[in-house]
Amino acid sequence: YDEVDRAKAIRLRDCAKALTFNVQADGTKRLATANFCRVRLCPMCQWRRSIKTFGQAMEILKALGDKWRYVFLTLTVRNCSADDLESTMTKALQGWQRLSQTKEYKAAVHGHMRTLEITHNLKDNTYHPHIHALLAVRPSYFKHKTYITQARWTELWRRSARLDYTPVVNIETCKGTQPHQIAEAAKYAVKSGDYIIPDDWQLTVETVRLLDKVLANRRFVAWGGIMADSQCAPAGGCLPVRLLGGQGPT
Repeated sequence: YDEVDRAKAIRLRDCAKALTFNVQADGTKRLATANFCRVRLCPMCQWRRSIKTFGQAMEILKALGDKWRYVFLTLTVRNCSADDLESTMTKALQGWQRLSQTKEYKAAVHGHMRTLEITHNLKDNTYHPHIHALLAVRPSYFKHKTYITQARWTELWRRSARLDYTPVVNIETCKGTQPHQIAEAAKYAVKSGDYIIPDDWQLTVETVRLLDKVLANRRFVAWGGIMADSQCAPAGGCLPVRLLGGQGPT
């Protein structure tokens, strides 16, 4: 970051150097205050965001109870060059917005947690933005006329994202509230291994510069339907999900 943004580099160096913990009655420690830098690509802050998002999702699913079933949807587009990354991300997010407004989607899906992830192919220096979505459906969905097959999801995504090719789309049924699928949806927008390249310093700088620019002010986690309703919060306190997931970059 010294070659990209000196102010952010200073914040990164000081990230998490001072932590204050409260000791609970049972002896466990809970973090009270910390000086996190909040730089988008900071590995420490990304880890913290991932944990927070995972925790929010688990709280919501717990509050919703056992009257809902869940499916895990992955929507992809073709790899793109660095020059096309920003426009490809925008195209994918706009595609999701159109998909979520289709009659078939609305009839089948009653709530969602949507995240955007970017992976970096170091061999050819291309990028792969894709969407993960945890979808809430009724238990009857799998035997109902509103059921959407994998092939139909693919066609809906192709049309919504306005692609001139058949994209790769994956849909899985979640058994209960499987933590690994929630973790998949809640994971980092970009893993540090995709931009910290020890054997190629110049590529590292170029990648950080690119990602710092294209990730700015992007909304990587979004909630909708019953999963965005703060009334789903468990007893003992309201969970303002709309703010947690939608107030500026997450």
